[in-house]
This record gives sequence, C-alpha cells and structure tokens, in this order.
Amino acid sequence: MTPRSSLLSIAATTTLLAAPTALALPHFWDGTDLSLNADGGSGIWDAGLTANWDDLAIGGLSVPWPLTGTDNDVIFGGAAGAVTIEAAGVAANDLSFLTTGYTLGGGMLTLNNTTQNTITLGPGISAAISSSITATAGNVTLSGGTLDYSGSYTGGTKNFTVSGATLNLTSPAFTLKKFVVGAGVGSSPATMNMSSGSLTTSNDYVGAGDGVDGTINVSGGTFTLGTNATALFLGTGPV
Repeated sequence: MTPRSSLLSIAATTTLLAAPTALALPHFWDGTDLSLNADGGSGIWDAGLTANWDDLAIGGLSVPWPLTGTDNDVIFGGAAGAVTIEAAGVAANDLSFLTTGYTLGGGMLTLNNTTQNTITLGPGISAAISSSITATAGNVTLSGGTLDYSGSYTGGTKNFTVSGATLNLTSPAFTLKKFVVGAGVGSSPATMNMSSGSLTTSNDYVGAGDGVDGTINVSGGTFTLGTNATALFLGTGPV
C-alpha cells in the first residue's frame, strides 16, 4: 500500500469512527404565535407547512414540523390549547405535556420510533387525545399525570405500558400485543380506568403490577384477551 493510500485509509476510518450518533430533535409547540418563545396555545399541526414549532423553548427559531424522521419529539408547554392534526396525519416519536388542559384531535398520529415511544405528562398534568394512534413500529410507554384517551389505537405486535400514570380509556378499538399497568421498580403506582369501548390483546399477556402496584378498573366496554393470552397480577393493587 502506498503512503497516499494509507493516509486515505486512515482518514476514511477516522471519519467512520467520528460519525455522530443521531439525537432526538425536540420541537416546542407554538400554536399560532410567531414570537421567539414557544408559548403553546391552539393551532393546526401539519407537516412541512406551518412554522408553528420552535427549536428552543425560549428564543428559538420558528420551524415547520418535519416531513421525515423517526426521532422527532413533541413538547406541549406554555398555554394549553386545542391542537388539531391535519387530515393527512403526522408522525412523531415522543410526546411530552408540560401544561394541563391540552387536547389533541383531528387526523391520525403515528408513533414511528422503531424501539420505544413515550407519552409523558408532568406531575399533576392532564391531557386528552381523541386522534387515532398507530404505534406498530415500537413499544409505547405512558408515564406521569393523567391521559384521557378516546381515539382508536393500533399497536400491532407492540406493547403498551402505563408507568406511574393514569389512563382513562374510552377507545372504540384499542388493539395491541401486551398491556401492562404498573411497571418499573421505584416508580409510582399506575391505574387504567376503562368505562367504555374495547381493548383487545393478542396472544401475550395483560399485567397489573410489574415491579410496582398497578390497578385495572373496567366499569364498561369489553376487555378481550387473545387466544392463549395470560392475565398476570403481580402487584398488590386491585383489578
């Protein structure tokens, strides 16, 4: 190997080793406001059109929601409002609610990270989602606060976990592989309240309590376990 080719080989190797790891990209909701700060509020959530997201919570640039990517995170803060997803739908990775009172409706929301997607509400925070959700790429974890969910949910072969949160479920069709309420040693207990609609698992299991207490309350609707599915009640909370 000539000295020149050796140098090129070393340079190529160095470039490969120095390639940065992809990081989550936070997008702060700014509603219809055009100021430098992410003030929240009501508005239309579309992809690639309206610059109603900021790349920083304070003093950021206004940007539209990305058309592509599997690691784009949503942060709803500032003033609560009604967020309407465009009819064509949008795709995101993680959702965080920092303010009580947000509602999310309209078109379909696709949670598209292939490993883990999270819906996180701050302590004492509540939010409501009526949009349909598709989460067939990766597992989903709901943590903290209280979420009222009334949309259809398609989880395919992926799991849904409620960890340290309360899920009030009135979904007309909530289908998934495995459903766990209460997970993570050291986390707060979790609760799922189902008053109407339908929840169906495939041939895996439904668990109440996995390292921490979990409570499942079914006062209405249908809760169906798939063929050969198992109900595991591992905590001390009621079912």
